Amino acid sequence: MKKGKPVGAAVAAARVLRLLSEAKHPLNANQVATALAMYRGTAYNILWSLEDCGLLHYNERSRGFSLSVNMLGLTQGILVRSGIMDFVRPLMFSLHERFGATAFLGKLGEDRSIFVLDSIGPLFRDDLYSTVGRHYPGYAGAPGVVIAAFARLSRAEVARHLNKDDWCKPPTLDEFMRRMRLAREEGYSIDEGDRWRRLLQVSAPVLNDQGEHVLMLTVVTYLDRIKKSDVKPLALETRDAAWRISLVLEKIEID
Repeated sequence: MKKGKPVGAAVAAARVLRLLSEAKHPLNANQVATALAMYRGTAYNILWSLEDCGLLHYNERSRGFSLSVNMLGLTQGILVRSGIMDFVRPLMFSLHERFGATAFLGKLGEDRSIFVLDSIGPLFRDDLYSTVGRHYPGYAGAPGVVIAAFARLSRAEVARHLNKDDWCKPPTLDEFMRRMRLAREEGYSIDEGDRWRRLLQVSAPVLNDQGEHVLMLTVVTYLDRIKKSDVKPLALETRDAAWRISLVLEKIEID
């Protein structure tokens, strides 16, 4: 298919949006210009143009810009068009209804971070990165174990990526490798308060027909709100739901 000539302003605006989507706090024009190696005036004009369009929010206190909640409307439009949520939401609701947990569906990015597409259930203040539209850092908690396991990272690669600051109770390298092996064998991973104190995480990979890990189904609840005997059934149902999503991926569009 023949492509048109790239429009510099559009490319620059897209780079700004991607930068802000990955930032942990609002950024000002100087910070954006430095990060993207562009003129401050260019960054300034792009930021305010995107703010005028409703895609960015200007924070008076920090004098910086962040993505606007209006971006979620764009994401929702993509999900509706793809048809994925028509199939996935009932599965997520079933997990929430039976176990009282919150289910999240995320898409893996090129940097192996997780971009949360949708959720069912109450959101957790403890997990700031699990709100819809946010990026969740890889290699931490149950999702991180699954990412590393199905990427088949070597011990050296795991040692390079494992960041103890991302954990409340960081596992040793040997323990993380053990969890990776279990995730590959069982099709899910469980984290009982190591990533975040008091929170149970269960994650299962959604694979495409080439066996590539493309989506992540994660269920989260407070440890004191679930019976110990229900943890394994929750893990198995999460795995089964992820497997069922895998079966329909070839019929839908998620890019």
